Amino acid sequence: LYALVFGESVLNDAVAIVLFQTFDSLPEGTSVHLSPNEAVQAFGQFLGVGIGSLVVGVIFGVASSLITKHIMHKPHARSEVTIILSLAYLSFIGADAAGLSGLMAVFFSGIVSSHYAKYNLSVAGAKTTGQGGRAPGF
Repeated sequence: LYALVFGESVLNDAVAIVLFQTFDSLPEGTSVHLSPNEAVQAFGQFLGVGIGSLVVGVIFGVASSLITKHIMHKPHARSEVTIILSLAYLSFIGADAAGLSGLMAVFFSGIVSSHYAKYNLSVAGAKTTGQGGRAPGF
């Protein structure tokens, strides 16, 4: 239940940030009136940023899964944690550099990594990654 509520609140925060970015990009003025063309353009931008952030996060999550499965032949907890955290951070940097939502990219990268990459980690790496992820939330 905690994971569902926390995930939903993170996604709400990310959607709020994307909405703010969308409204911030609208033409400035004292009028609140939007033409139908501007409304469609704003909605398209909102969808583009949301879907683009999702795609960036999934790409980096899949990359962390593939690296931990195929490239690491002698896994060590430190290197596994470094790969997982570095690729999550790179998803944030990549999404932000592309004008997308870094928060949403990290969120979806974490979802994909938790479903696929954690099964590729050694016992010590999985334990360290799990405890390291829960520590900031404490």
